[in-house]
Amino acid sequence: MDHLFTDHGFKAKDFFDRLSKLNLDNLDSSYTNRCIPPDSGVDYILSYTTGAKTAKITIHSYYLESMQQVTDLLNSYMSSIYRIEYLPKETKQDCD
Repeated sequence: MDHLFTDHGFKAKDFFDRLSKLNLDNLDSSYTNRCIPPDSGVDYILSYTTGAKTAKITIHSYYLESMQQVTDLLNSYMSSIYRIEYLPKETKQDCD
Protein backbone atom coordinates (compact mmCIF):
# COMPACT_ATOMS: atom_id res chain seq x y z
CA MET A 1 0.00 0.00 0.00
CA ASP A 2 1.36 3.40 -1.00
CA HIS A 3 0.91 6.07 1.67
CA LEU A 4 2.53 9.08 3.26
CA PHE A 5 5.08 7.28 5.43
CA THR A 6 6.57 4.72 3.03
CA ASP A 7 7.47 5.44 -0.57
CA HIS A 8 7.89 9.20 -0.50
CA GLY A 9 10.92 9.61 1.74
CA PHE A 10 8.89 11.44 4.38
CA LYS A 11 11.09 12.98 7.04
CA ALA A 12 9.12 14.78 9.75
CA LYS A 13 11.85 17.35 10.47
CA ASP A 14 12.15 18.32 6.79
CA PHE A 15 8.39 18.55 6.41
CA PHE A 16 7.90 20.75 9.48
CA ASP A 17 10.89 22.94 8.59
CA ARG A 18 9.34 23.59 5.18
CA LEU A 19 5.91 24.14 6.73
CA SER A 20 7.24 26.65 9.28
CA LYS A 21 8.72 28.74 6.45
CA LEU A 22 5.21 29.39 5.12
CA ASN A 23 4.46 31.75 8.06
CA LEU A 24 0.94 30.47 8.63
CA ASP A 25 0.79 32.43 11.89
CA ASN A 26 0.48 35.62 9.83
CA LEU A 27 -2.79 34.55 8.19
CA ASP A 28 -6.26 35.72 9.18
CA SER A 29 -8.69 33.18 10.61
CA SER A 30 -11.15 33.45 7.72
CA TYR A 31 -11.15 34.25 3.99
CA THR A 32 -14.36 34.50 1.95
CA ASN A 33 -14.76 34.94 -1.79
CA ARG A 34 -17.67 37.34 -2.16
CA CYS A 35 -18.09 36.33 -5.82
CA ILE A 36 -19.29 32.89 -4.73
CA PRO A 37 -22.60 32.47 -2.83
CA PRO A 38 -22.13 31.06 0.70
CA ASP A 39 -24.15 27.93 -0.15
CA SER A 40 -21.94 26.97 -3.12
CA GLY A 41 -18.24 26.84 -3.91
CA VAL A 42 -15.55 24.97 -2.00
CA ASP A 43 -14.64 25.28 1.67
CA TYR A 44 -11.21 24.49 3.07
CA ILE A 45 -10.30 24.31 6.74
CA LEU A 46 -6.70 24.25 7.88
CA SER A 47 -6.16 23.47 11.57
CA TYR A 48 -2.70 23.32 13.04
CA THR A 49 -0.78 23.57 16.30
CA THR A 50 2.61 25.21 16.74
CA GLY A 51 4.01 25.11 20.24
CA ALA A 52 1.23 26.25 22.56
CA LYS A 53 -0.81 27.91 19.80
CA THR A 54 -3.62 26.18 17.94
CA ALA A 55 -5.07 27.93 14.89
CA LYS A 56 -7.88 27.30 12.45
CA ILE A 57 -8.17 29.01 9.09
CA THR A 58 -11.44 28.78 7.17
CA ILE A 59 -11.38 29.52 3.45
CA HIS A 60 -14.50 29.74 1.27
CA SER A 61 -13.63 29.54 -2.44
CA TYR A 62 -10.82 32.06 -1.92
CA TYR A 63 -7.43 31.72 -3.59
CA LEU A 64 -4.63 32.31 -1.13
CA GLU A 65 -0.98 31.84 -2.12
CA SER A 66 -0.09 30.48 1.32
CA MET A 67 -2.79 27.84 1.05
CA GLN A 68 -1.48 26.89 -2.40
CA GLN A 69 1.97 26.42 -0.85
CA VAL A 70 0.56 24.23 1.94
CA THR A 71 -1.33 22.18 -0.63
CA ASP A 72 1.78 21.79 -2.80
CA LEU A 73 3.82 20.72 0.22
CA LEU A 74 1.27 18.11 1.30
CA ASN A 75 0.83 16.86 -2.25
CA SER A 76 4.58 16.40 -2.65
CA TYR A 77 4.29 13.55 -0.14
CA MET A 78 1.02 12.06 -1.40
CA SER A 79 0.16 9.53 -4.06
CA SER A 80 -1.79 11.05 -6.93
CA ILE A 81 -5.08 9.48 -5.81
CA TYR A 82 -4.86 11.28 -2.44
CA ARG A 83 -3.74 14.72 -3.64
CA ILE A 84 -5.64 17.83 -2.67
CA GLU A 85 -6.97 20.02 -5.47
CA TYR A 86 -6.87 23.69 -4.61
CA LEU A 87 -8.42 26.60 -6.49
CA PRO A 88 -6.67 28.05 -9.55
CA LYS A 89 -4.81 31.32 -9.07
CA GLU A 90 -7.14 32.95 -11.61
CA THR A 91 -10.20 32.44 -9.36
CA LYS A 92 -12.25 35.66 -9.47
CA GLN A 93 -12.59 37.05 -5.96
CA ASP A 94 -12.83 40.84 -6.17
CA CYS A 95 -16.63 41.28 -6.21
CA ASP A 96 -17.13 43.79 -3.40
